Amino acid sequence: MGAVCSSPHVHDVQDARRINSSIDKQLREEGKRERDLARVLMLGAGESGKTTIAKSMRLIYNKPFEPSELAHYKAQIFRNLLEGICTVLAVMADLGADLEEQNRSHRNRLDDAPELSDGQPFPLNVPENLSYFFSDLDRLFQSNFTPTTLDVLNVRGMTTGIQENKFTRSDGRSFLLVDVGGQRSERRKWIHVFEGVTAVLFLVSLIGYSQCLIEDRDSNQMQEALLLFKSIAESPYFKDTSMILFLNKDDLFKRKVLTHPIERFFPDYTRGDHADDYNGGRAYFKQRFLRLSQSRSQEVYTHFTTATDPSLLEETWNRVFHIILTNQLRDAGMIY
Repeated sequence: MGAVCSSPHVHDVQDARRINSSIDKQLREEGKRERDLARVLMLGAGESGKTTIAKSMRLIYNKPFEPSELAHYKAQIFRNLLEGICTVLAVMADLGADLEEQNRSHRNRLDDAPELSDGQPFPLNVPENLSYFFSDLDRLFQSNFTPTTLDVLNVRGMTTGIQENKFTRSDGRSFLLVDVGGQRSERRKWIHVFEGVTAVLFLVSLIGYSQCLIEDRDSNQMQEALLLFKSIAESPYFKDTSMILFLNKDDLFKRKVLTHPIERFFPDYTRGDHADDYNGGRAYFKQRFLRLSQSRSQEVYTHFTTATDPSLLEETWNRVFHIILTNQLRDAGMIY
């Protein structure tokens, strides 16, 4: 009789043990997945292309943009249009140039342009004389306009806070890509993501050699990138961390050196044995960065990239991920 009465209790204990065992197994598996997850931290000054890399990764790994995101990018495109022409007007003022007389009356319309929010319709009254600066306005101002993939890759906006995207490769391995804002005001947040990093992906805008910072017109973008890279390469947080250097916007750099001599901004520049300033400039800036990392025990892996071209980026990233994985396995003592 006693045995019969105790039977439900025995079953309850057995069920509880099975549940606990199952939970423990799931926790162990989740812990292993977390340990195996490569955590890639993207760093670099503002306008280096970090966010564009993150967007291209989404295209490479088939993570489409949601309608709400496209609405955000649509509004951002028109912010870019407005900011772009305002920048042109500012440069014209610096040079002592002025608009043609028939266009001067439109200047106030730019000053009074409303700030767009996500989901709002695009502005209707954009001066037609902007068409010389923007080649595809007719398409952008169609009532059913939705940003294309290329639009999304080319729209610009300042990254604030910390953005994380997890991607899974065809071989089943996953990595977490962490994007942080590059402007000076955002860098105080970087310390919060320094722990547990598998690799640092440092981005540099090659065309920054002739450009100033958004937040400081007296500072050169490339000089800022060099100082920032030196501080990251020498940081004790990353002394044993894989370091990847992307010299980005290579396509724009190739065109820019034709009209903006590098030596005007970097007097010590020489072309060396290279036939042109495109190849000479690439080699020069690569060496400038590598010299800043000579004290590191880990090698710095350098690649020239164009973040707006996902197909080229995919080829580069496959090589980079192999390096990250190899170093991760070596650190775990699984290979020598």
